[in-house]
Amino acid sequence: MSSRPGGRPNPWAEPTRFGVPGEVERRLGWVLTLVGLLQLAATTGTAVRTAPQHPLWWNLGGVVVVAFVLLLAVFGLVMPMRVIVAVWTAVPTGLAVLGLAAFAPRDGVVPTDGNPWPWAMGPLAYGYLAVVVSRPVWAFLGPVLLSLFPAVSALFFLGEIPRELAALVPVHLAGFFYTVIFLLLRRRLLRLHVAERRARAAEEQRVRVEVELRRRDELSRLVHDNVLAVLNAAIALQGGPSAALRSEAGAALDLLEPAERAADPGERTDDVEVAAATLARRLDAAWRRIDPGCTIAIDADPGAVPPAVAVAVEDASCEALRNSLYHAGARATRTVTARLSGESVEVLVCDDGLGFDPAAVPEVCLGIRGSIRGRIRDMGGEAVVASRVGEGTTVSMRWHG
Repeated sequence: MSSRPGGRPNPWAEPTRFGVPGEVERRLGWVLTLVGLLQLAATTGTAVRTAPQHPLWWNLGGVVVVAFVLLLAVFGLVMPMRVIVAVWTAVPTGLAVLGLAAFAPRDGVVPTDGNPWPWAMGPLAYGYLAVVVSRPVWAFLGPVLLSLFPAVSALFFLGEIPRELAALVPVHLAGFFYTVIFLLLRRRLLRLHVAERRARAAEEQRVRVEVELRRRDELSRLVHDNVLAVLNAAIALQGGPSAALRSEAGAALDLLEPAERAADPGERTDDVEVAAATLARRLDAAWRRIDPGCTIAIDADPGAVPPAVAVAVEDASCEALRNSLYHAGARATRTVTARLSGESVEVLVCDDGLGFDPAAVPEVCLGIRGSIRGRIRDMGGEAVVASRVGEGTTVSMRWHG
């Protein structure tokens, strides 16, 4: 590719080299073959009328070239690429041989019209060269050689170039237009193919990055909710380990070492809908494990909750309960109420503790922003934290299908 002044590449410059023919060339060559067959069909009548004027070997050679074209038309989309390239090359090669031997003596019969019928396939041969060559300049040699070879044959075998044949040389040279058209089509299609591959690769990379960011975000939430919670409880511990601390430590180990622990029949899954009654039992067990003294009221209607919603509500409500346990004060009491159905999920986590100012919570803290609001928002729901200093805290989580 040429460059603009200053060393910048010019994307519109004619490429000096094509790559190895691939799927782009396969489809372009197949379309070219179909067009060539239409052209041959239009000249069939003339071919039949003029065929007796030419030697048998000339007619047989033309039939072989037509057979190659038919082969490409029928199997051009499924044949191995190396076979297609060989046939693409064989068509202009066959016409070149016929051109060089056009006036070879054969029982004293020579073409009298100066334009044997297989030469009508010249434009098709020029198109094949434009599709198969690695350098554009080589494609332009085809029209030149295929146009001049019959004249060379006449000059060698007859000692002169018939006037009719000389008049046809410029007509055959007009095949340059076919070469230019198919070279430009090939270049344009290749650029579109490269742009499509780059766009697909960029999209795949974007999806991978998005998945990785979500994975890291979820890992941060899990670490915050389960590991840091246990550490905070340990720091605040007075005397021996409490039942709550042991329970939190066990929950953290369940998350960090799931492969080493037996599966529970009620264990949550991320790909199967959860019956509302099953989710109620799961939430009750999780909340009592965090705060055995909290008051729990759950109303579960018939129906099933989407698995992602069930997981998000469980994780977010557990984090809200942990936050209350660690920040509401030693005398605070907690109440958790829930309404579960296949159409909606509502959970309220309330305490009568010290309270706080939600606006004063730093943005970097994951507890409210990520572990509660973020989880519910990701599922299309809403989480609201209402609290005032000295008046307790209420965390409401709602999702509607």
